[in-house]
Amino acid sequence: MAANFASGNVELLQEIKIIESDILMHQCWCESVRVRSQADELFNSQINEAENIDMRMMWTICDMYKEAVILTREMDIESEAFALCRLGRMYDKVFKLKGKAHAYYRQGFDLLQTLFPKHIQSAWFVECKEALERFQRNVVLEEQKRDEEERAPILEKLKPQLAEVRKANR
Repeated sequence: MAANFASGNVELLQEIKIIESDILMHQCWCESVRVRSQADELFNSQINEAENIDMRMMWTICDMYKEAVILTREMDIESEAFALCRLGRMYDKVFKLKGKAHAYYRQGFDLLQTLFPKHIQSAWFVECKEALERFQRNVVLEEQKRDEEERAPILEKLKPQLAEVRKANR
């Protein structure tokens, strides 16, 4: 609309496009924050106040977090990462789908790393980081267990030779 009034002025048209882009970005950010806040409130009420957790409501909350991600995608990295970490929490704590939870936490964490050197210490970021560390520890434990299972038959075969080596070292 404003572009019609500035039809001959190139600089003014460029300024109008920039302002329109800024308005769209702020509208998307505000809507994302609103949706994410509503989802947080619903989540907290389901977890803390409801006698039984309504899984349909949990999926609705999950959809709200996805909407928050979409609204801020490539416009506000921190808000997008926040919503992704909330999705990770949903899949981790509610749905118990660790693979999806890890993927969402990782995606949110990786997005935040692009903001370096900005240092983020929000509670949601700390939760995300701790969840990723927990997933990493679980991976290490699983790998160690698998390695031990692979080594067990070999160690059993070599048991007599190992006993001789130990005896010789005493």
